Amino acid sequence: MKKKKIEAFPLIELRKPKRKPYMAVADVVNLAGEDHLLIDIYEKDGKSQRHVMRAAYTEHDWGLWEPQNDYSSAWSRGSIEVDLYRNAPRYDTSDMISGPGIPAKAGWNNTAIDQQSIEIIRDFYMRRYPRSHWQYMTEKDWYRNLTGLEGEIKAERESKAWKNRKEQLEERNRDVPAIPKDFKEWADKELFGRKEFMFYKRHGRFADCQCSKCGATYRIITSRRDGIDGMIERIDPVPENGNKTECRKCGASVRYRPRGRMKPSYGETESAYLLQPYRGSGTIIRWFEVRKMWFLDAKSEIRLCENARIYPDVFRNKKTDWHLYDRFSTKEDWYDHNVGGYGNIKLKAGAVYTGNAGEWNTRSLQYSGLKEFIEAKGCFMKPTFYIQTAQQYALEKIVKAGMVDLAEKLVAGEPNTQSFMKGRYRKLEDALNIRRCRIKLLSEADDMDVLHVLQLERENAEAALSGKAKGKGEWTVEQISKACSLKLTKEFETILQYMSITQFINRIEKQLGRQIYRFIDLSTCDKEGTELAILYKDYIDMRLKHGWDLTRSTSIFPKDIRAAHREIVRMVTMKAEEKRIDELSEKYPQIKRRYRKLKARYGYKEDGLMIRPAKTIMEIMEEGRTLHHCVARGNTYFEKHASGVSSILLLRRATAPNTPYITIEIKDNNILQWFGRNDSKPDRELIDKWLAGYIAHLEGKEKPQAVELQAAAG
Repeated sequence: MKKKKIEAFPLIELRKPKRKPYMAVADVVNLAGEDHLLIDIYEKDGKSQRHVMRAAYTEHDWGLWEPQNDYSSAWSRGSIEVDLYRNAPRYDTSDMISGPGIPAKAGWNNTAIDQQSIEIIRDFYMRRYPRSHWQYMTEKDWYRNLTGLEGEIKAERESKAWKNRKEQLEERNRDVPAIPKDFKEWADKELFGRKEFMFYKRHGRFADCQCSKCGATYRIITSRRDGIDGMIERIDPVPENGNKTECRKCGASVRYRPRGRMKPSYGETESAYLLQPYRGSGTIIRWFEVRKMWFLDAKSEIRLCENARIYPDVFRNKKTDWHLYDRFSTKEDWYDHNVGGYGNIKLKAGAVYTGNAGEWNTRSLQYSGLKEFIEAKGCFMKPTFYIQTAQQYALEKIVKAGMVDLAEKLVAGEPNTQSFMKGRYRKLEDALNIRRCRIKLLSEADDMDVLHVLQLERENAEAALSGKAKGKGEWTVEQISKACSLKLTKEFETILQYMSITQFINRIEKQLGRQIYRFIDLSTCDKEGTELAILYKDYIDMRLKHGWDLTRSTSIFPKDIRAAHREIVRMVTMKAEEKRIDELSEKYPQIKRRYRKLKARYGYKEDGLMIRPAKTIMEIMEEGRTLHHCVARGNTYFEKHASGVSSILLLRRATAPNTPYITIEIKDNNILQWFGRNDSKPDRELIDKWLAGYIAHLEGKEKPQAVELQAAAG
C-alpha cells in the first residue's frame, strides 16, 4: 500500500450530499499498478462539508488515514467504527494482527452514502470473494463488506505469520546440538546420588532379592539349618527396610526395600540444565526434567523430558521455546510461546551440567564467570537468571575476584543489591563503586554490609576532597570494621557532612561506654551500637528537614543522643500539631464562636465534678492526646462540634479543672458516648448516675436520689 500516493490523491467529491452529520463516498483508483478502494468520510460543517478520514483497501491490505489526528500517527491499521459518545465515525487505534474488527453497533444510520458507492464497495469485495452472499446491500449494510474484507485480510496475515513462526521454530530445532552421551550418568550421580534399591520378599529362612541397578534376581539365606549341610551355607543378615547391602551380581551399593510396600513402578523428578554452543557464537540453555524410575521386575531407568530451550543472545530479545502438550490434538510438540493463565510454565532451579565446560566460549558464557561461580557455589541454580545478570553487571569480575556470595545475592535479586552499579565497567572498583585499595578487603569479607560501608567510604572521600564533607575521607581498617558493625549505608552520607568518621565513631562509643565490636574479626554486628547510630542519623536528619540550627557543636554533638532524639521528636510532633491546629482553626471557626452559647447551655458543677463544652480546637486535640482516644483523630468530631450535629463536653474534677478526665459527646440532651483514658470507662457506676442527674438538670426535671461521688471526684 502506497501511503504517500494515497495521501496525495485528490479527494473524491460527494455525489449526492444528504442531510446527515456524516457522508461517505467511495471509488476505485489504480495506484502504482494496484487497484485501491478509497472511501472518504466528510463531516457536515454548516452548509459545507469537512473531510475527516480516508480509508484505503487493497486485496491484501488496508489502512485508515486521519489527516487531522494530533494524538498519534495519522495512519492506523484499525477499523472504521461508530463512536457512540460523539455519534461520529472514527477508527480503532489498535494495530494488532487480529484486531477487533468493525462492531455491528448503530448501523451507521448517522452516515449517508450514495448507491453508486455501495455498488463500488460490493464489486471490490466480490473480486476476491465471488461466491459471497453479499450480492445485495442496503445503505445500512455497506460497511459489513468492509468488515468481511478486513477479517479475511487479518486471517490471511495470521496464517502467514503463524507459518513463518512455525518455520523459524523448525529451523531452530534443526540446529539444536545433540545431548552428551554421559548426560544421563551425570544426572544420576548429581541429582539422585546413584540411588538404587534391593527389593526383597522373605520366605521363612530365605529371601528373594532383585537389584534395581542390574535387574538380577537371586535368593539369600538368612538363618542356618541344622545338620552338616547347614554348616557350609552362606548366611546373610535378615533384610530390613532402609538397611544398606551390596548386590552379588553387579556390586552396586543399594538399600533394602520390601516388595510388598512397592508399587510396580516408582519415580523421582529433578531439574537439570544443559548449556551448549548454538550457531557458532550463540548459546542455548536447555531445561530438562530428569525422572528416575525404579521397577519391580526390571532395571532402573533415567528418563529425560526437555521442557524449554532458551536462546539468550541469538535473537534481538531472549527467545524461549516450550515443549507443551496439546489437549486438542493429544500430542506433545514444541511451540514458541508459553501456556497462559494458571497453566504458565516457570523455570525451576536445577543442577547445571559442566561436563562440556570447555565449549563455553560463546558470547553469553565466555565472559560471564559462570564456570567459576558453579565451582565455588555448586551447580544448583537457574543459569538463565545468572546470564541475564551478567549482561547487566560486571558479574565476571566480581566472581573472579572471589566475591561469590555477593554475586549470588546479585543473581537472586535481593533488595539490598541495588547498590551495585549497572554496566560493563573495565575496572572492578568502578563496578562496585569502592576504592581500588579495598578490593582485597571486600574479597576476604565477601559480605554485603562491607560493600555498603566501602561504597560510603568512597563517596565520603570524594565529598571531603570537594569540601562537601568533614575530614580527609580516608578510613582505617579498624574504622571500616566498626562501621560494618554499625551497618552504615549510603543513608549516613548526610551525617558525615557535619562530622568525620572518627568523630562519629567516638561519639557512639562515648554514649555506649565501650568500644564498638569489630565486624570483620567477630563476624557479628553491634546491635546496641546500630540502634544508637540510627537514632543519631535520624536526629541530624530531622534538624536538617525542619531547618533547625546545626552550626553549634552542642547541636551536632548532644551529650545524650537518646534524650536529644526524644526531645526533637517531641518538637517535631508539637510543630506538626501546631500546624494542624492552625489549619483546623481556619477550617472550623464556628467552634470558638459557639463556646459561649454552649457553655450557658451545658455548663454545670455538682458533687466535686464540673462539665463544660470544648472551647478551641487545641483543647479537643489535647483531650485526645492525653486520654489516648479517638476524639482528635481525623476530622469527624471537629466537623460535628462545629456544625452543631453534636457537641463535645469535657467532664473534669473540680479540684483539677485543667486535667482531662472524661470526654462526652452529647446531642439534644442525649449522651451519645463517653470515655476516659484509652477508651475505658473509669468509675462507670458513679459517672452514669452523675450524668443521669446532669441530664435531669438540663431538662429541668427533679434530679435522682443524691449519690456520693467522692470516689470519682477525689
